[in-house]
Amino acid sequence: MTNNNYYAAFGSCALLLFAISQPQPLHAQDTIGFKELVENFENLPINAQLNAIATAIEIDVRIAGMRPTPVISLGVENIFGSSNYKGFEAAETTLQISQDLQLFGRKQANINYAKSLAQSSKQEIAVKKQEYIKDLALLWLEFENANYQSNLDDEKINAAKDDLMFITLLVDGGREPKLRQLQAQSDLKKAEIAKLQTQNSINNSKNNLAVIAQYNGTIKSQKLFMEKMPSFGTFDISQNVNYQLLLSKQKSGKAAIELAKIDSKPNIGAYLGAKHLAANDAFSMVGGLSMTLPLGYKNQAILAQRKAQANANDIAIDSFTRNIEAQRLSLIAKINSSTREIAQLNVSITPLQEVYDLSKIGLKAGKISLIEVQAARNELFATKDKLRLAKFERSRAEIELSYIENRLPFEVSNEK
Repeated sequence: MTNNNYYAAFGSCALLLFAISQPQPLHAQDTIGFKELVENFENLPINAQLNAIATAIEIDVRIAGMRPTPVISLGVENIFGSSNYKGFEAAETTLQISQDLQLFGRKQANINYAKSLAQSSKQEIAVKKQEYIKDLALLWLEFENANYQSNLDDEKINAAKDDLMFITLLVDGGREPKLRQLQAQSDLKKAEIAKLQTQNSINNSKNNLAVIAQYNGTIKSQKLFMEKMPSFGTFDISQNVNYQLLLSKQKSGKAAIELAKIDSKPNIGAYLGAKHLAANDAFSMVGGLSMTLPLGYKNQAILAQRKAQANANDIAIDSFTRNIEAQRLSLIAKINSSTREIAQLNVSITPLQEVYDLSKIGLKAGKISLIEVQAARNELFATKDKLRLAKFERSRAEIELSYIENRLPFEVSNEK
């Protein structure tokens, strides 16, 4: 097998293995849930882009470990002059090869800097994935909230229909004026319009999910967030992906400083070659060292700039540490407050439901007016809507907290 055939076969095998190992994209005919949308991050263009950048930087690491390319030079002296230097009779031709020696740890400094950039690029992928999960969870929460509201709308419509049926019987029996029936019909129409508006919200939230996940198939409705109790424990900031990215940037900054320090030192190269003297058709060897002197203020300016950047990285880490803990405590307080509110609302719904049921009995018996029934119904559903909103706010805080703690909200990976 020739070298060309060998490399072609090797390349074909590599491409085949790469294709087999790639994650399979979601198809429009699939009916999927939140977990599948989370896993679909591997198929998104942003992930492919970040991985391509990471691969390129990994190649930079290998390049940094290689010796600089040797330089071959060819020079001719003592030609086309006057007297004895006319023509090529006195020409001296020199062929030499020179090599940067990478002294003073220059090679290792380049390797360390390239590795630090490679680590940062990997952390960028982790950050983007966690941001994707958070944004996806918040959009799913909007979807779940709209479905929750849709169920409440159905309850309101059924209640309005029952009230209209009762009041119609009373109007037909001459026990209530026609105006009451018109009022009941108006209540039912408002409830039906609210249902249509909620359906628009459901469609919009599904569209938003489809956009962020780049999926145009069917998304199944799941109760993931609003009916579950949040959980949180001891916080370890070292697990936060944004904190890890800041640490990577800090390490890159320090590696850049070391590289700048080495660049401020002389750069030495060696050369070796042969010289041909045309006058007597003789050859001689040449060799020596060359040195680049970093004179002037450029290197000092570069070093000062990188030290300033490193200081900014240190400040960013300190500021992030302070802010993230404050945000976490605020979110925990919000979750606890919403949990207490939810408990209180749950307790109050039962007696409100009893009041509403009794008012309907009174309406049927002709002892209570429609206005009193409407008031009882409105208070019941206003409380239920407050409960929905409290669950929504608690779930949103839990999603934000899970992002800080670098975990899936409500451990969605274990969903049934």
